[in-house]
Amino acid sequence: MDTARRRDRGGSGLGLTIARGLARAHGGDLTCEASGFRLTLPYG
Repeated sequence: MDTARRRDRGGSGLGLTIARGLARAHGGDLTCEASGFRLTLPYG
């Protein structure tokens, strides 16, 4: 088990914010609904 990803260690909670910023910088977006995530990026 990857101990760096254990929930009991906590975190800053910035992962999805950073991922969304990167997606938007490339003309896409990252959205979340319930427990699923959707990453959309332009093609071409």
